[in-house]
Amino acid sequence: MGKCTDCCNQIRRQQVKDDPVATAIRNKTRSEKRLVRRDELNAHARWRYANIPHVREGVLATNHKQYLNNPNREQRNANSRRLYRDDPQVRKDAATRATNRRIGILQRTPPWCDLKAVNEIYKNCPPNRVVDHIIPKMGKLVSGLHVPENLQYLNPQENGAKANKFNPMEFTP
Repeated sequence: MGKCTDCCNQIRRQQVKDDPVATAIRNKTRSEKRLVRRDELNAHARWRYANIPHVREGVLATNHKQYLNNPNREQRNANSRRLYRDDPQVRKDAATRATNRRIGILQRTPPWCDLKAVNEIYKNCPPNRVVDHIIPKMGKLVSGLHVPENLQYLNPQENGAKANKFNPMEFTP
């Protein structure tokens, strides 16, 4: 048998009163509630960016458009160059990353690899594309080789989104 609206509302109010989470939220100040809500919105936005491709593409396009329309772009780029030129730690870190990349490529290039073919792939890379390893060189699950069969062309956004992730269940040679 159904209950009247007043009885249902009274039961709901009692459930909310007994709920420790609701009590904790009720006891927070307005600014604390605002922070909690902002964190929830940020988490939802991060989830949308990570899981919905057209949202990610739209965000990347908007960010690129804002970068191009920024009147201080040249000044910001000059500041970055000055930081690199003047700060020895930044230069050392950049040199270390470059060295590690070269070593990683050397370690993953087998003796039977056709280096001329690899160089041709890099040389013939279309504009607005980058050379990507299908099976990442330094993945968590696998370590791909630096051979022509493992190279492909991707646009920079796809390459950045892929990073060093590899799912063997989705891989089809």
